[in-house]
Amino acid sequence: CFLHGSAWSCPPVHITCAMLNPPNKCYANWQCPRGQKCCPSFCGRRCISPPEPPH
Repeated sequence: CFLHGSAWSCPPVHITCAMLNPPNKCYANWQCPRGQKCCPSFCGRRCISPPEPPH
């Protein structure tokens, strides 16, 4: 089941840093502020906000 109605997915990561084990700022979505997700980023995992809906 999904928490907080998470209908969006993490953006793809095409380039990553050269660190073997980059530090993660989070490990799971529940560690992030409400509405954010724990996603892979350029260097390790971090909480990101959903993309802004087009206006």
